[in-house]
Amino acid sequence: YEDWRERVYPEDLPAVEALFWGTLEKKLPDWHIEYRIVRADDGEVRWIESNHHVFYDAQGAPLRTVGAVMDITERKRSEEALKLGEERLSLALKAGAIGTFDLDIPTGKHFLTEKACAIFGLPLSKSTSAYEDWRRCIHPGDVSDCEAKIQDAYEHRLEEFSVQYRILRADTGELRWVESTVRIFYDAEGAPLRLIGT
Repeated sequence: YEDWRERVYPEDLPAVEALFWGTLEKKLPDWHIEYRIVRADDGEVRWIESNHHVFYDAQGAPLRTVGAVMDITERKRSEEALKLGEERLSLALKAGAIGTFDLDIPTGKHFLTEKACAIFGLPLSKSTSAYEDWRRCIHPGDVSDCEAKIQDAYEHRLEEFSVQYRILRADTGELRWVESTVRIFYDAEGAPLRLIGT
């Protein structure tokens, strides 16, 4: 046990031991955790996933634990890189006053970020709304052009398109110009399924 304990990364040791001893105290059959180790041969820090089953005697005293460990360092690095990329994107969107949206075409459900709601003057309760809520914000003189642009993209199976149009903010009625850049996803038959954009 001490040999294993020495290999656990110091910052992770309290959580790992708390789970291990807590499993035994509660007489639970299994325990699972992801944590870092320091390799004995070269001192490299690696992530592992550890799954164990505990065997108890008739009185409930723990006898032994049998388990398997798997090196998940590359997965953890990928997750960290993805998280960093998402944080950078979030900062860029915030700095650029950019909102994003996601439209499920078959259902007409529209998902808006907080910034997208703010641009259109919609309350946060409308972050999950209907296509019609967005359409009502478009200046009446631009509705037909916007919808024609969308239909043209569908008909030509475009993957991306951009459109500029005027809106009347839902809260104040203020006239604003916006630009939407959209990515379209299609099903196997070529029918549009989803729009994601800024």
